[in-house]
Amino acid sequence: MKKQYWLLPLVCAVLLNLGSAMADDGFYVIGGGGQAGKILKTQVLTSTSQNLTLGTSSWEKLSSPGWTYQKLSATSYLVITYQDMLSRNGATDSISQYQLRGNDQPSEAGYYAAALTCNSSVTGSYGATGIWRELPKGDVSLSIWHRQLGCTQCIQNSGVYTTNVVVMEIETK
Repeated sequence: MKKQYWLLPLVCAVLLNLGSAMADDGFYVIGGGGQAGKILKTQVLTSTSQNLTLGTSSWEKLSSPGWTYQKLSATSYLVITYQDMLSRNGATDSISQYQLRGNDQPSEAGYYAAALTCNSSVTGSYGATGIWRELPKGDVSLSIWHRQLGCTQCIQNSGVYTTNVVVMEIETK
């Protein structure tokens, strides 16, 4: 009976070692309701610039900050997280919104999706994530777009901290 007890853990250990030796190198995203794939590249882009553009009720591209991401594959998609410190001044019901775009296009979730909405005069940290599937291989321009309603002052990167953009490129084919 003792020999059979040790046989099962031995067989499991051998199978686990063989399974890892046969696995492909790299990191993978498991599709929990989304599309699974291999992570080709992850890059963190930062900026310490501050933008005080007041803006209008329509989305407009800010002159800064901006970045360029070098996309490796024509068939991959990008998952991008944008994090920033924001504040605004104005009436209590005023808002200031910021949105990251790839090649001047909002994420696939839509025109108002993945936007940071600041409705407080107190500086706060905000973040949003979006997905871009239709961007071509090569240079992808990443820019911040802004709109506001009723603000007298809009502050992107309030306090002059660090604006972060994390890009994860995932290959699905």
